Amino acid sequence: MIGCDNPQPAFVIGVVRDSSIRAVGEPAQPHLYRRFGAPDAGALVAVLLDTTIDPARLTDTVRRTLLDLAPGIRVYTVQPLSVHVARSFGQLQWITSILIGFGVLALLLAAVGLYGAIAYRVSLHTREIGLRMALGATRLNVFRGVVGSALAIVVVGVAIGEMLTTVLTGIVASVQENVGATPVFVHVIVGLIWIAIGVTASYVPAARAARLDPSVALRDE
Repeated sequence: MIGCDNPQPAFVIGVVRDSSIRAVGEPAQPHLYRRFGAPDAGALVAVLLDTTIDPARLTDTVRRTLLDLAPGIRVYTVQPLSVHVARSFGQLQWITSILIGFGVLALLLAAVGLYGAIAYRVSLHTREIGLRMALGATRLNVFRGVVGSALAIVVVGVAIGEMLTTVLTGIVASVQENVGATPVFVHVIVGLIWIAIGVTASYVPAARAARLDPSVALRDE
């Protein structure tokens, strides 16, 4: 039986899984699909046709089919289903773009901060670097040492960040549906990005340290 006030018998021809059809992030709910008839035409807002051919080619066919059910119906807009879906994600895409912008800004600030920290560290250890070079350390050894110290900072930061991300994702998933664990390849990509930023940010201070004159560095105050 279908309906609450005036239940009517219905013949079930199939069962479909629960689905989300109204909004992004909506939990899947059971829905009842029934045959479209003339009494439903007055309340109809839109008809969505999922097809593999150009939707414009179906305009006349759809219009004739609807007119056969209820004369006077007009078809105003015909557009691909992908366009309709994309519009439903418009707000989410805008928010995502803002978050991506903040993420890129955070990466730039992190790179600048790491560059400043490594440059300051090199300035503090100028005499030590000069002494090492006077005792036989090559410029390549100095370069590798500076870059290695920067990468050590980055690796520790990435490890702490990944652990916090895992914990926070689990907390969010426990209170919000449709939130799952982050794929492993995403963690790997993020780690590689930060390592690349670490190498890039430390290159100039490392190259500057490798070019130090030992006699000048030993006299540095």
